[in-house]
This record gives sequence, structure tokens and C-alpha cells, in this order.
Amino acid sequence: MQPRELIIEGLTAFRERVALRFDDVSLFALVGPTGAGKSSVIDAMTLALYGRIPRLHANEIAPAISTNANECTVGLTFTVRGRPYRAVRTVRRTKTGASTLEAALEQLNDDGAVVAVLAGTADDVTVEVERLVGLTFNEFTRAVVLPQGEFARVLRAQPAERQALLSRLLGVGIYDRVKQRAGSHARSAQERAEQTSHQLAQLGQVDAERVAALTSQVQALDTLVADLAADTETLQDIRDRFRDAAEVAKRATDRVARLTVIGEPPEAVREHGERLSIADLAVEKATAAVTAAEADLAKAESDLPSASETEQLSTIVALHQRTPERTAAVESATSTLTEARAELARVDTALGRARTEVEAASAAQRAAHRDHAAVQAVDGLAPGDDCPVCASTLADDAPAFAGDAAAGQDVLQAAATRMTEANRAVGTLEGQHARAAKDIAAAETALKAAEDQLTAHRAQLDGKPTEAEARERIEAARKVEQQLAGLRREVAQARTDLERATRDRTKLTDQGKGLSGTLDRLRLSVAELDPPALDGDVVADWTALHEWAVAELPARRDEAAEAERAVGAAKVEGSALRARMEHACRDAGIPDGTGDPRDRAVQRRADLAAERDRLTTMLELADNLRADEADAREQATVGGELARLLRTDQFQRWLLDEATRALVAGASTQLRALSSGRYELVLDGKNGSIAVADLASAGSPRSVRTLSGGETFLASLALALSLAEQIAVSASGQVALESLFIDEGFGALDPETLDIAAGAIEQLGAGDRTVGVVTHVAEMAERLPTRFVVHRTASGSRVERVDL
Repeated sequence: MQPRELIIEGLTAFRERVALRFDDVSLFALVGPTGAGKSSVIDAMTLALYGRIPRLHANEIAPAISTNANECTVGLTFTVRGRPYRAVRTVRRTKTGASTLEAALEQLNDDGAVVAVLAGTADDVTVEVERLVGLTFNEFTRAVVLPQGEFARVLRAQPAERQALLSRLLGVGIYDRVKQRAGSHARSAQERAEQTSHQLAQLGQVDAERVAALTSQVQALDTLVADLAADTETLQDIRDRFRDAAEVAKRATDRVARLTVIGEPPEAVREHGERLSIADLAVEKATAAVTAAEADLAKAESDLPSASETEQLSTIVALHQRTPERTAAVESATSTLTEARAELARVDTALGRARTEVEAASAAQRAAHRDHAAVQAVDGLAPGDDCPVCASTLADDAPAFAGDAAAGQDVLQAAATRMTEANRAVGTLEGQHARAAKDIAAAETALKAAEDQLTAHRAQLDGKPTEAEARERIEAARKVEQQLAGLRREVAQARTDLERATRDRTKLTDQGKGLSGTLDRLRLSVAELDPPALDGDVVADWTALHEWAVAELPARRDEAAEAERAVGAAKVEGSALRARMEHACRDAGIPDGTGDPRDRAVQRRADLAAERDRLTTMLELADNLRADEADAREQATVGGELARLLRTDQFQRWLLDEATRALVAGASTQLRALSSGRYELVLDGKNGSIAVADLASAGSPRSVRTLSGGETFLASLALALSLAEQIAVSASGQVALESLFIDEGFGALDPETLDIAAGAIEQLGAGDRTVGVVTHVAEMAERLPTRFVVHRTASGSRVERVDL
């Protein structure tokens, strides 16, 4: 097992999550002040792998959980022979200690992805880790976490102390526990043997011959039960035939009784039939009367004009009555138009005269203007002067010289007044003309509307009856309506008569329901015999049913007699078979009873079989108890002998001597390698002490007490490595110790010794093995290529990796 990454959270000083990566690390040191958590790193690895911490008792994890924390989590990514895995455990504090909350072991690929989950519970993870690594927890803590400090004490201890240390390191102490367990097991086996003997005594003597006799009886009863089972089936068939025959006889007898009850129709039925015939005739006549009255009413209704036709005739009469009004309107509009046109002609004549007057007044006004202008133009001129208007020479007799300017002014005034009056007259007449034209247009419009209304009115009457014809038809319809009223009364009366006749017949029908019900019940009582159907005539139906019953009775009486004979035959046959079955039971020793013989035989067989089984069980129990007693006494003897042999301690001493010789032999090989071939370890066969052979001094042995500090470290390290190799071989023979951890102080070593120890550790890490050293000695840590420095802070320890 080689570590690749370690995650710690909530364990001892590591309250917060820390991660240590061991990629490309073969030799490292864990350094830091005392109490910072250096050893807790090794504890975290063993906790992740095995769920235990070496310094604590089994299942005791709570003391290692950080103060004020409820749980801790450790995760170790590691390789075994190059294959990567990851083990993760979370332990939670409980009232009684701590328990594993989660645990998992995963196989990874080279990229760190999960390939498979190998285990999912705490126990399963431990089992799978032991399989992968090849070491148990105890083996791991002695072979991977090297106890070289313990061996340093072994080298210097007194004989008694040395033997105790070696016994603990080599695991020989287990035989003391074996001795105690053997003694306890012997005592328990002896107690079990005594208890078994007591049970045998209480069981008493069991008679095997009684078991054989019971077995023979059970076998005989098996044969009897089989025979009785066949007889029971036959008896059941007989009972079924008896039951079927009895049922047939009962039905046949019942049919005869029901057919006998059907007699001739009683007098009450005949009288009711006569009254019902009279009522049927009355209903028939009333129905015919209703039919005839409804036919007359239908014919009259077909002759009666519809309401819409009558309404149309009334509308035609109203239209004829409005014809004079429409004609008068046209005539009035024509007269108004004639008057308007005459007024317009008068105004046109007056307007012509007024416009002629305007033209005359205009001409007079122009002449006056001209004359007055000439007088004004020659004012101040004399004959012979040039005219200012036409530039001609003024003659003496020029009209302008003859005029009077003042008189000309009056003429101008008079012409203007005439012109004004003429224009006013024209304006008045033009207004009258416009009003007359407007009146004509209105009169024409009114005339057109009156003519259109008259035309439309005449169109409405086109093809319609005259007023007299319409009035005649209306009167004819009124007379038909009066006739219909009478016919409707006749229909109503006919219907009333029909309802009364129907009620009378219904009453009779209701009264006859009791008679019909009696007939129905009589027929229903023999319905399975297919009686004649009912036609509704009680008297005829009753008579027909009676005649049918009389004809049916002989055959039904014969059927009942035949069924009774079958019942008697089945009863005799069943009694005989039951008697034979009872006789067979008595011959087999089965007591008489009221139950079924086969059931009594089965019960008897079950009772005897139970007794046989009980005795058989007692026989088997007695045999088992005797075997248990013999086994318990044998175990008590073996356990007692094993405890006796182990009490002499000779076996433990022999085993300890053999283990010590193997340990020293392997350590000697390790020491030669560590000391570059200078030293070996030898075992004194007399007192069991360990000595050092200095090969540089002809191999003469000397006491380990004469070794320097560096030499003592090498010797103790060689012993630890030898123990690790022995554990690896005894575990499976295939375990490769890919990692070693040395958790020992180096503070007592002088610089020269420390240099020797560092060289030895460097030599251990020279191969493919990962070697870790827990130390607080800076000189030792500085000799190693990688350091994991543990810093103690207020929030918990943290780890820093430093590579040289």
C-alpha cells in the first residue's frame, strides 16, 4: 500500500479540511511542534483503511474527534501494486461514543474516476482493505508503522523485561488468551454435558416397539381411509341420486296439486264477462259517433276560409273605401297647379312691362347725362372755339350754347328717380316670379305624389274582387263559422259520451282485475308445463285453462309415482353402503360415531400418526442428547488438557524462542545492509540475549549495551524491519511492504548519530518503497527530499508541503 492523497477534517488538531498529496514522493518527513498533529496523519491513514486508531482501543474513535466538532472525515487515496483505490470514512460523535456514518471503498482509474464501488459499509470496507493490502489492523500497525523504538528498549532491557517486550511485539501473548479461553470452554462444555444428561433422565424410556406398532396401525388405516374414500364417493353419488329423485318427486307431486286446483270458471266470472261485453258495445258506439262528428267538423273547417283570407278580404274592402280619397287628392293637386301656373303668367307679363320701363328710364337718363355734359363742357367757351370733347370748332348754333345748366340738373334728377322706381318694380316682380315658380314646383310634386298613390292604390286592387264581392265572401265565412260552432259542440258532446263509456268500461275492467289476477296466478303456477296463452277473455281463457289441466293430469300423476319409486331405491342402496362402511370402521377399532366414517377414520389415523411422530421425536431427541453429551464431554476433556498444557508456559517459551531466533536472523541481514556490511546480530543460546558482531573486528560479539546511539538506532531499525517482513510472510506470502512509517523521536540523538539514522532512512527509501518519518528534529527533516510541515493555528492545524 502506497499513499497518494490524504484528506483529514475534524480529527484531533485538524478541525478544518486539509489535504496531503504524496505524488512522486518516496521519502518524506512529517515535522512540526509537539501536539501539532504529526502522528495524527498516520492515525488518519489507519482510520481510513481499518476504521481504528492504533493509540486507542478498538471502536474507540470519539476521543480523536476534534474538540467542539460532531464528526470527522478521513479519505485516503492509495495504490496496491500500482492499482489506485480510495477509502473514505465519516465518523459522528454519539451519546455513548462514536459511530461510522458513511464508509466506502472505491476502485479508481489512472485519471481518478471511480471504476467500481467495492464496499459501502464500515465492516465491508475493512474486510476488503484486508483483502487488498493483505494485512489485518494489528499486522499493519506492526509491519507498516514500525515499532523500532520498542526494539531499542529490547536491546537495553533486563532479561525479564526483554522477554515481556518480545512477547508483546511478536504476538506470542495471544497464547495466554488461548489458555484462558480453553479453560472457560472446558468448564462450559462440562456444564452442557451435565445439563444434557439431566434432560435425558427427564425424557425417560421410549419404547421403540410401541413406535413400530403405531406405524403398522397407521399403514392399515391408510388402506382403510383409501377404501372409505372410494365408498364415500359412491355414497355421495347415491345421495346425489336420492336428492335428485326426491326433488323430481316433490316437483311432480306439486304439479299434480297445482293442476287439480284449476277448475271451471266460477259464476262471478261469467257475470262479469256479460257486463264487460255490454260496456264494450257502448264504447264502440260512442267511438263511431265521435268519428262521424269529427268528420263533419273537418269538412266544415275545410270549407271555412282561413283567417288570412278573411283578413285579405277585409283589407280589400278598406282599399275600395279609400279610392275616392285618392282620386280627390289628384284633382285637388291638379287645380292647385293650374292656379300656380296662371299666377306665373300674370307675373311674367307685368315683369315684361317693368323691364321695358327700366330700359326707357335708362335711355332718358343717358340722354339727360349727355345733354348736361355738353352744357358743362362749353361753359366759358365761345363760338369758334375748339370743342374739348370732339376737338371740332364750336358753331354759333351749337345745342350746348342753348342749354340751361340748372334746368339740366333737374332733368338728371328726374331721370334718376324714374330709373330707381323702374328697378324697384322689376325687383318686386322678380320675387313674385320666383315664388310663383316655387309654388308650381311644389304643386307638380304634390300632383306627382297624388298620382303615384292613386296608381299604387289601383295596382293593389288590380285583379282583386270588387267591394261588393269581398263583402259577400266575408258574410259567407261568418255563416260557416256559426255552423262550425254547432259542429264543435256536437264533437264535444260525442267525446264526452265516449269518455263516459270508456270510464264505465275501465271501472268494469278494474273490477275484473281480481278475477283476471286469479286466472293469471293459476296459469303462472303451471307455467313450466307450457299452458295455453291468455287472449284477454276471462271466461274463455279460464275454460281453456281448465280443459288443458284435466288433459295434463294423468301424465303428471304417472311422473310423480315413478319419482317416488326412484327415491325408495336410492335410500335402500345408500343405507346398505353406509352399514358396510361402519362395519369396516368397527373392525379397525374406530369407535362408533355420528360423523362420516371416512372422516372418523382420517381423525383416528391422524391421532395415531401424531402419537407415533411424538414418540419418534422423543427417540431422535434422546439420540441427539446422547450425542451432544458425548461431544460436550469430549470438548471438556480437550479444553481442559489444552489449558493444562498451556499453564506450564513451556509452549509459549518455546514459541518465543523460535520467533526470537527468526527475528534476530532476519534483523542481522537487515543490519548488514544498513551498516554497509559491518554489523550483524547474534542470539545467545544460553540466556537469550542479543549481541552485536562487529565484522570489522573479526566478527567478535559484544553486548548491545556497548553500541553507540547511531549503532543502537540501526540495530533497533533492523529488528523492526525484520518483524515487518515476518508479518508480511505470515499474512499471505504475497504481501509487498510498499510503505513504512517511523513514528519515533530523534531528539535524543547527537549530530553524528542523527547522521547515521538519516543515512539508514535514506537507504530504506532508495527503492520503490514509500518511507515516512515523524519527527520534530529539523536536522533530520532537512536530510529528506520532501517535508510536510504541520503548522498549529487558532482555527486548527494545517499542512504545508515543502520539496527540496
